[in-house]
Amino acid sequence: MFFLRYFARALPAVAVTAFLAGAGSVSAATVVSCPGTAITTDRDFTVGTDSGSASCLAYGPGNVSLPGGNLLDKTDDRDAPGSVILSVSGLGGTSGFWSILVPTGYTLTNAILAFKTGVAMYNPDWAAFSLTDGALSGSWSVDKKHGLSHADLYGRLEVSEVPLPATGLLLLAGLGGLAVLRRRRKPA
Repeated sequence: MFFLRYFARALPAVAVTAFLAGAGSVSAATVVSCPGTAITTDRDFTVGTDSGSASCLAYGPGNVSLPGGNLLDKTDDRDAPGSVILSVSGLGGTSGFWSILVPTGYTLTNAILAFKTGVAMYNPDWAAFSLTDGALSGSWSVDKKHGLSHADLYGRLEVSEVPLPATGLLLLAGLGGLAVLRRRRKPA
């Protein structure tokens, strides 16, 4: 009985929260298909983002080909300590999740996430998605029965601005105050 009374009181709050979420107060995930023109012989890749957004950048047959792309990580390479880490679940399958871990003190910009399937029977065999800054996780899928071979992450790592700690500012203010006091005490 207690549970029913508690639930009856909580229901209006849940309804208001659901209404606000539907009204756009909470950022919604975006889902993008690439190339987005699936016919019976084409293969579509789909990427969803938990935050930020993605857009179809390039696709094609064979291996991933992005001119001038700065490769940061591949799912089939071992990660170097302190580097960007791309994690993709569901390798060998047709859907899963992806996430990007950026090292502390850095920001990822111009990010491109590329997916490559293992069987080259359909066109495209790969698709690349441009990610907005802040898009660091989401889902992926491919609409044909052939599984994902690997994923690549391209982009730039930029050093984040490191703010001067508040204690440093206090130290500078204190030293400045001591200098003013010393200057006043000197006889002329």
